[in-house]
Amino acid sequence: PGVIAHPINEFDKTLPPHIYGKSKEAGERLVRELCSRHIIVRSSWVYTANEDDLIARLLKACREGQTVEVPTNQYASPTSVDTLAEFIVAALECDEFGTFHAADKGLCSRFEFAKHVCDLAGVPTTTLVGRQDPAEAYRIELDNLMMRLTGVYSMPSWQDDVKNYLGAHGLLAE
Repeated sequence: PGVIAHPINEFDKTLPPHIYGKSKEAGERLVRELCSRHIIVRSSWVYTANEDDLIARLLKACREGQTVEVPTNQYASPTSVDTLAEFIVAALECDEFGTFHAADKGLCSRFEFAKHVCDLAGVPTTTLVGRQDPAEAYRIELDNLMMRLTGVYSMPSWQDDVKNYLGAHGLLAE
């Protein structure tokens, strides 16, 4: 469950297995029914540099030598809040409507993402520990098909996005 072997686009049927996904699906359906000129945005692993978010907590824990367990079998496309916001502004300024996937290009595991963030920030990764629980495994790859078809925006690779994001927030190693 949760492991989809191919990229999913905006026209593929959604099959949310949990109540959270089912509530999102219900919200999308309601928006479509109430307004024909709508924009629905689906993204993946959106991160920020806020103190209470993943990146700040990860870097702090690794700097302090705390063991940080990170799943190695959960795959998606990390996307910065800055890039997602840029896409949303571009979508609002164009004359296109519908459902858009807005996820960075490429996939990685949560562990690969955490290690990449630490490496870019110059923080030791010796306390990062990979964890694999088969019951928690998933792979979700969003295909930004509508974005390509409309030319509204082009998402960067997740590696370029995280590097630019860390740099913009003063978190890159010197």
